[in-house]
Amino acid sequence: MATPPTGEVKRAALLLPPGRALDLACGTGRHAIWLHENGWRVTAVDRNVEAIAQIRAHYPAIDARAIDLELSPFPAREDACDLVICWLYFQRDLYPKIRQSIRPGGIAAVSALLQGRFAAKPGELRAWFPGWTILHEAESERTCELIVRRPG
Repeated sequence: MATPPTGEVKRAALLLPPGRALDLACGTGRHAIWLHENGWRVTAVDRNVEAIAQIRAHYPAIDARAIDLELSPFPAREDACDLVICWLYFQRDLYPKIRQSIRPGGIAAVSALLQGRFAAKPGELRAWFPGWTILHEAESERTCELIVRRPG
């Protein structure tokens, strides 16, 4: 059903004991499914109703929600998550909420395109996480990736 998770997201998750994860703009659930299969309690959100229905049908233990992140309230409370993933989706107003939702010592795994209508600027992801420990950062012509740990 889903493509394999990215190596960087897997490596980030393996730095923590399984806990609570939030996968934003999860698509077909490649990260959410892998996390679930590795002992995490996962909330997966995407605006694609069909993709969410497939995740629910095949993985009922995943809290899969059809949510438009541009229109709906953020799906996690403050300090509620050990890991937040937002991979290849970029929406500037999400980053303060992502930071707030991660417990001290937790990790954010984020990436964005650097080209096109919904592109991040080079170096922009890092700027959203001042004071956090950078565990991985990469930029190519097309994409940027950032894995950071909240102090604490």
